[in-house]
Amino acid sequence: MELVFYSLDNDNNKVFFRANYEKINNQIIFPDKATENTMIYLTINEDSLLFERKGNTSMTMTLKENIETFGHYENSTGLFFDFSIVTKKLMVSDKRIEIEYTLFILGDVIGTHKIWITK
Repeated sequence: MELVFYSLDNDNNKVFFRANYEKINNQIIFPDKATENTMIYLTINEDSLLFERKGNTSMTMTLKENIETFGHYENSTGLFFDFSIVTKKLMVSDKRIEIEYTLFILGDVIGTHKIWITK
């Protein structure tokens, strides 16, 4: 089965790709075609979404609408940092996932992002 991944950040950087995905229980798994040798794992919970990238770039974010949560980023060159997340919108249905969130490091905004995934 195929999905469409579209991401836009506050700097107007766009990422768009199609990928085959696998669904196992409440988890959707697909290759991150924007980052070499990296997979995306979306774990859908009752009121939150665990968004993980694993590979050359590793990132973990727990997204929960209108609640501050925390995440971690690490890449193959040794860059790593922790951050907090405020999720403005989290909508999950059988056919579509919509996410709007802002990332913070030490209280400073480092990026605002929107992600749409359609199946």
